[in-house]
Amino acid sequence: MTDAPAAATADAVAAASTDAYARIVAALIRITGDWTLAEDCAQEALTLALQRWPQEGVPGNPGGWLMTVARNRAIDVLRRASVERRKLAELAVPALADPDPTPAEEVVDDRLRLIFTCCHPALSLEARVALTLRTICGVATADIARAFLVSESTMTRRLTRAKTKIADAGIPYRVPTGPALAERLPGVLAVLYLLFTHGYNADGRPAFADEAIRLARLLRQLIPGQGEVSALLALFLFQHSRRDARRDRRGNLLPLDKQDRLRWDRAAITEGLHILAETPEDGPYALQARIAACHATAASVDATDWPAIAACYDKLARIHPHRWSS
Repeated sequence: MTDAPAAATADAVAAASTDAYARIVAALIRITGDWTLAEDCAQEALTLALQRWPQEGVPGNPGGWLMTVARNRAIDVLRRASVERRKLAELAVPALADPDPTPAEEVVDDRLRLIFTCCHPALSLEARVALTLRTICGVATADIARAFLVSESTMTRRLTRAKTKIADAGIPYRVPTGPALAERLPGVLAVLYLLFTHGYNADGRPAFADEAIRLARLLRQLIPGQGEVSALLALFLFQHSRRDARRDRRGNLLPLDKQDRLRWDRAAITEGLHILAETPEDGPYALQARIAACHATAASVDATDWPAIAACYDKLARIHPHRWSS
C-alpha cells in the first residue's frame, strides 16, 4: 500500500464504489437474501475505507478490499442475529480466502441478476427506476428523492415497499432465459431509458444520464448480441454528446440550430456510430439512434439528412402508432 492524502483517498473510494458497489450488493443479496443488509454492509465498507485508507494507504485491489469488509460485516450481523448456520457458512468460507475470490463469470451473473430483479414488471416503473438507482448505482436516497420531487422519507418508504414486494411476492433473483428473456428485456431497457431521461431533461441530474450509459455498457457486455441493447447505448451516446453545448452562458437551453457543434463530444459520437453500424435491426431504439445519428453527424441543421429521419419516424409510427403518429 502507499500513503494517500485525504482528497486522493476520497477519489479512490469513489472510483472503487463505482466499480464495485453493485458487485458487492449483488453478491450479498444472492448469499443472504437480505437487500437491506447487503446495502448497509456495502455502505459501511465504503465508510471504513474513508477512515482507514488515508492512514493505511489505498489497497492494491480496492474492490476486493471493499468486498471482504462488506462480507465480514455481514458475517457479524448474521452471527449476532443467530441466522441459520448454512447462510453463515456460505459467507464465512469465501471471507477467509482471497479478497476478491469470486470468478468473473459469477460476479457478472450476480450483477445481471440484480438488474433484472430491480426491473421486474411486478414493480411500478417508478419503483424500478428508483430501486435501480439505489441498489445498482448506489445513488443516495436523498438524491433520488430530489429527482422524483418527493421527500427523502417518502422515497425511503417507496424503496422499502419495493424490496418488501420482491420478498413477499417471491420474485426470483435470477436472469430469465429463452423466450422469457426476450419478454423481460424491453422492460429493463425502458428503465434505463427513463433513467437517462431523468438526467437529460432540462431540470434533470446529469449524473443519472452518466449512470444510464454505464449500465447500458454493462448490459451490452453481459448479454452480447442483443441489438436493442447496443442501439440504446448508441442513442445515449449521441444524445449525451451534446451535453456541453445545450445551454448558453446564462444557463438557458439552446435549440439544436443554435448549439456550437464544435463543443459536441466527437469521441462519443464516433463510438455511437461504431456501435450502430453493428446493429442491423430496426427496433424502436435502433430507429431512434439512427435519427440521433443523423443530427450528430450533420455539419449544420440545413445539412441534416431529413429524408432519412422522416423514414425512421415512419417506421417508428408503424411499430408504435400511438406514440409516434401525429
